Amino acid sequence: MLRACGSIGALLTGREVHAQIVKNCSQSNEYLGSTLVWFYCKCGESHTASKVLQQMPFRDVVSWTAIISGHACLGHESEALEFFERNDGGRCGTQLIYIFISFESMCQS
Repeated sequence: MLRACGSIGALLTGREVHAQIVKNCSQSNEYLGSTLVWFYCKCGESHTASKVLQQMPFRDVVSWTAIISGHACLGHESEALEFFERNDGGRCGTQLIYIFISFESMCQS
C-alpha cells in the first residue's frame, strides 16, 4: 500500500497507512522502516524520512539506500552525502557505493 501511495504521490493516504501501522503493530522491522523512508522521500518529505530512519532500531543496506537515494533524487546532495558517510560506521559501505551510483544515475535520467 505504501509503495502504491509513494508511486502516485498520495502523501495523505500514506500518512494514514503509517498511522495505522503505528497503532496496530507492536514491533517494527527493517522492511517496513525502509518502505516508510522510501515513501516519504518519494513524496518529497525528506525530513520525515530522516526521522523514520533515526527511529529504526536496526538499519540495513536497504534502509540506507532508501534515504541516500531519496535525498539524491530530491536534489539534496549534501544530505545524501552526509547519510552515506554515516551509514552505521561504514558497515554497508561497499554495497552502498554501487547502489548509490546506480540510484544517482536513475535520478538524472
